[in-house]
Amino acid sequence: MILLSAAAFKALNVSQVLLSGLLDSRWLLLLVIGIESAAAVYVLIGPGSKAWVVGVTIFALLATVAGYAALTGQNCGCFGSLIDAQIMFAADVAMVIGAVLLRPTARPRLEDPQQRGGGRFASIFATCAGISMILVAALADDNTDKANPLRFMLADRMVRRPWPLGATFHRDLAALESGRWIVLVLREDCDHCQSFVDNLSSAKRAERRSVRTVVFHAGRLDWYFDFDHVTLHAGRSASVRWKDREPFVATPAIFLVEDGVVTEAADNTQSADLLGAFRRWQK
Repeated sequence: MILLSAAAFKALNVSQVLLSGLLDSRWLLLLVIGIESAAAVYVLIGPGSKAWVVGVTIFALLATVAGYAALTGQNCGCFGSLIDAQIMFAADVAMVIGAVLLRPTARPRLEDPQQRGGGRFASIFATCAGISMILVAALADDNTDKANPLRFMLADRMVRRPWPLGATFHRDLAALESGRWIVLVLREDCDHCQSFVDNLSSAKRAERRSVRTVVFHAGRLDWYFDFDHVTLHAGRSASVRWKDREPFVATPAIFLVEDGVVTEAADNTQSADLLGAFRRWQK
């Protein structure tokens, strides 16, 4: 049930999981959802010895991932950011130990047609369950995104879409609806943001009039913004106000906005591209 619960949580909270740790690739996350749900079904209905092998193998792999996440100070993304990697590592190891201690002793005859038929049925059913869960994850995530496009401002979602923070949020932001803009979203408590700003010491001021810069300071319900000056600390001159919660953003995030439309974007999931993108777009 742990496997099925983890797969279901990921399927219904794709965007949250993408921001929470190691699973920052949409295709990798969908693959993990499919594998976890298929393994869960096979363990429940598959032949005893084969189901045991699948269960031990999948929990051993999950324990390895959770252990790596714990050692590197990341979240494994097993249940989004709800459960720490250390707790998941302990739970996965406990499952492996329990499975080893409760290993089935009865060995079915390989030539038994009934056992072979049951194994085939379990494999087909598990495969269908995995594919179905992937479709649920993709459709649920897509519907959530369409229902509230400002809930998750992720780089891969924003490309080819209108930049959402315009004149309806603050009259000064009407300027973003025309021309070429580099939009940054930073947080003061983000180490990657600090490193990003430090590495831009030679480009803290927009030197080219054809490309202007605006920085939104995330991390609170008021997003203060600054024009043409890249800084980690908000100037507190103007802000965008969120009603109940701010959008999920993998900071630092950078967007190239041309005539009000996002044409390119990168965020913390592609952190190696951020500095190069900023300097390339300024040309």
